[in-house]
Amino acid sequence: MDHCIVANGREASGRQQQDYEQQQGNSIQEPSCNSHDDGLDLDNNLNDTGKWPFPFLNEDLCCYYDSMDVATEEESSSDLPRGVVQQEQKNATSATIYFNPFCSNFAPPFFATCLSVMPMFSNTNSYSVLKNIYRVLKQYRNIVMVGCLLVIAVFSSTALVDNSGGRRQVALSVTRDADDNNTRMNMIKKNILDSKVSYDGTFDDDDSPQSLALEWISKIDPLRLVPSDDYLLQRYACAVFYFSIIEKKEIVDEEFMLRQTFQDWLTQKPVCQWSGITCDNDENGNITSFAIKTEKAVQGHHQELVREILIALPELQILQLNNLGLKRGIPSEIGLLSKLKVLSLGNNKLSGNLPKSLGQLKQLTLLGLQNNLFHNEIPKEIWNLKELHALYLDGNLLTGRLPLEVENLKNMVDFRLRDNRMNGSLPPSLGSLTGLRILYVDNNNFHGTIPREIGNMRELESLTLHDNNFVSSLPNDLGNLRNLKHLVVSKNTLTGTIPTNVVQLPTLKYLWLDHNYLVGNVPNETCQRMKDGDIHLQIDCHSIACECCAECTSDNEQKV
Repeated sequence: MDHCIVANGREASGRQQQDYEQQQGNSIQEPSCNSHDDGLDLDNNLNDTGKWPFPFLNEDLCCYYDSMDVATEEESSSDLPRGVVQQEQKNATSATIYFNPFCSNFAPPFFATCLSVMPMFSNTNSYSVLKNIYRVLKQYRNIVMVGCLLVIAVFSSTALVDNSGGRRQVALSVTRDADDNNTRMNMIKKNILDSKVSYDGTFDDDDSPQSLALEWISKIDPLRLVPSDDYLLQRYACAVFYFSIIEKKEIVDEEFMLRQTFQDWLTQKPVCQWSGITCDNDENGNITSFAIKTEKAVQGHHQELVREILIALPELQILQLNNLGLKRGIPSEIGLLSKLKVLSLGNNKLSGNLPKSLGQLKQLTLLGLQNNLFHNEIPKEIWNLKELHALYLDGNLLTGRLPLEVENLKNMVDFRLRDNRMNGSLPPSLGSLTGLRILYVDNNNFHGTIPREIGNMRELESLTLHDNNFVSSLPNDLGNLRNLKHLVVSKNTLTGTIPTNVVQLPTLKYLWLDHNYLVGNVPNETCQRMKDGDIHLQIDCHSIACECCAECTSDNEQKV
């Protein structure tokens, strides 16, 4: 296809140029190029016929506009060097430039080069050199194109090699990261074992809480503490506890509830900011309180009380893990928590013997082990915990006698042994607990008489002795309990009369005397209190006269 440069700085085919010249009266306007002052004067390079002095430029230009809708002279001004074809836009209409295959690979840069050197040849015959060079290139353009393709192929293969090298670099980087993580894990594991927080054998099972916690803190933990960090061990211990509680086999609703409880655990937060955990410093410090609370008791298949939190948290003062379904026993390492003041593990599935090491917790004020499966006798060491204010051992399978050493617990306020298998008689030394307000020993196998020394517990508010084998009469000393609100002695083998001073205690709200062999009368004063709703009375119909009692139940109880 023949091409030429036409007026107004545009390019067109030869036929388009002829049509255009006829429309314009066969006159050719000189091209106007408003451009940079770079020493290139196209006007001076035109001959008298309006054509370039270089015939090959007029005959073989390789670029043309598809649209005749090109920019005006003012709009065609550009910051580009003269001679370089520019795509311009006017009113959202562009004149598209097309190149033939040869031009697309070589001609544009060559053409631009020609234009830049034309002033050097315009007045001499030397331009024939340039003309010959161009024609040679044109004649062998196929060879040139093949050469260009080879060059492109070489560069492409180089790029592929580079990319492959990049992939290898990524693979090497991943390998290095894996090696770093494994090195980090080994360092942390050594720290754990050297500190005896966990045993080596606990890591043999990849799914054990210890293995999962080690992997998390070594590879996943966003906080990424250094292996020698002072607080890494307690963070690891908390992770072990988490993985011992959250299990894949759990029931859906319990899983949801527990995950809500632990929703901010295993995050980038310092362990002191995890729910249920308190430290001596808000950001980083020693854990002093470990109190996990749930809305209801969990009936699941959870793990034991992990020893890691007993070893790695030596500053712990409060350990409260109720309603979590914990199983197995209390580790003997519990005795290491010398600063512990509150130990509350109620409503779980803990079993076995109570560890003697509990006696090492000399600062303990509350021991709550209620509603578990502990059995056998209460270790005598517990009776030496002189700072105890509350002892909850109810709801277990404990056996044995209540020893005389119970008198050592002089600070006791709340003592609960109900629902066990305790036997023997209540020791008179029990009366030494003069500050006691609650004494629950019901539903055991206690026998013998009710100690009169109980009358010394002047602060006592609730006394439940029912469902035992107590005999003889109610001691008159019970009338000294001026703060007593609840007296329940049902289902024993008590005999004798009801002490008047007991029935007339002004604070008494519940008096249950049924299922015994007591005799006598209910005082009129008590009847009036019953009518006023101040006292709830249960007695045996067949043996106790009561003028104000209106009903005798099938259990032979009299009620108002």
